Amino acid sequence: MADDCLNLLRGGDYDRYISTLFAPRDKRADLAALYAFNLEIARIGQAVKEPLAGEIRLRWWRDCLEAGEGQGQHPVLAALQEAIKRCHLPVSAFLRMCDARIFDLYHDAMPSRNDLEGYCGDTTALVMQLACRILDETAAGACADACGHGGVALGVCGILQHLPQTTARDQLYIPQELLSAVGATREGLRASPPDKDMRQRTVQVLLALAGEHYHSFIRAFAALPVSVRVAFLPLAPVAANLKQVEKAGAQAFEHTVALPRLRRQWLIWRTAVSGRLGIL
Repeated sequence: MADDCLNLLRGGDYDRYISTLFAPRDKRADLAALYAFNLEIARIGQAVKEPLAGEIRLRWWRDCLEAGEGQGQHPVLAALQEAIKRCHLPVSAFLRMCDARIFDLYHDAMPSRNDLEGYCGDTTALVMQLACRILDETAAGACADACGHGGVALGVCGILQHLPQTTARDQLYIPQELLSAVGATREGLRASPPDKDMRQRTVQVLLALAGEHYHSFIRAFAALPVSVRVAFLPLAPVAANLKQVEKAGAQAFEHTVALPRLRRQWLIWRTAVSGRLGIL
């Protein structure tokens, strides 16, 4: 089952796959199960054409987790349920992750900055919190600040990197509050020909939000015990990714901005070995 999870991550979430390899050997299977579950529910919104189909898939995960059954049906579920028992992980956290992913199925607007931060909190940040608990249950309680800020930084970075895909699907993760602040509109961002100035302003306000949380994360990360730092290795490429997005500007709406895989792998390795993260 651990191999199934690692193979899934290798193809679908390479940064977390590489990060898992730096964990202590007896923690890798549980981390891989957590990350594979996150990947499974995160890509439901991209895989389904109708929201109801996505809700049914999320409900299946919820029902199996609540009942503690269904292990034989899905290798990731089986591995996750073992991790939950072995590491005393709260099932309620996984249910929150499923509930948060319902937003991915619809075209609703993200009303405010607080709503976006809450969405990141129940997705990327919660994954980090659970990873900390797997790595060191005793130290995990001191990681809330790093998880909160790191989760928003990583989440907003992902939103910036996937602007072409989400714009094409008419899904807007950019808070209406921030759009209004820079004189942008949902319709204007999707206009043809594109309003490049509006897109540029939108990219800049998202970069500012990601940067604010990333700087707070850096300060919190410095005080963390070594035992939980593997949980934050997926953030190692964030600074370089944000710089790439800043360089692309309005073009980030047209072309996916992503560092080469080997570059990301090197950044994760450097952070794992040195404990240093990139600076914006």
